[in-house]
Amino acid sequence: DAINVRDMEDGTYEVTYIANVAGVYELSVLCRDAHTADSPYPVRVLPGPAVFARTLVSGVKSAARPGDTMEFEIRARDRFGNMCTSDPDADGPLEVLLDGSGDCVKVVRAGDGRVVVRITIEEEEEDSPKDSKVLRLLRVLLGGRDVPGTPFSIVCGNRAEGEAEDEAEGEAEDEA
Repeated sequence: DAINVRDMEDGTYEVTYIANVAGVYELSVLCRDAHTADSPYPVRVLPGPAVFARTLVSGVKSAARPGDTMEFEIRARDRFGNMCTSDPDADGPLEVLLDGSGDCVKVVRAGDGRVVVRITIEEEEEDSPKDSKVLRLLRVLLGGRDVPGTPFSIVCGNRAEGEAEDEAEGEAEDEA
């Protein structure tokens, strides 16, 4: 981090610096190798505003059954990669869309920069086959643009991945 010191020629100095990493630091002001006044001073560096390109989505599952509730998290970062403590919609409104209809989407803003999303997958039609699966796309948009890494593909159906094979193996063992 660059530190610039400017002599104001009136007995004072102007010090500027740019901190890229959020956190709590100690700022030491030395004159001839001795601390001045109450130096060192505590300095808290806060994250900058949320940046669209740094927004993260984590915890999305690739498969779900009807009636399942899926929960995942959206977290914004500033241009330096620091986790933001404010809502990630600085670049526009946050939208969570799962293609299809009838799903219950609940967005909860945690107030610390995290947004928790809970989606309850809609029930299958009664006349749909027992082992039917549908590929659905989950989109997270910020300011009308897909957040990096989205859309996500989610297999929705009456059986989770691998469940059909497990049942088939169990039936084969029963017959033997």
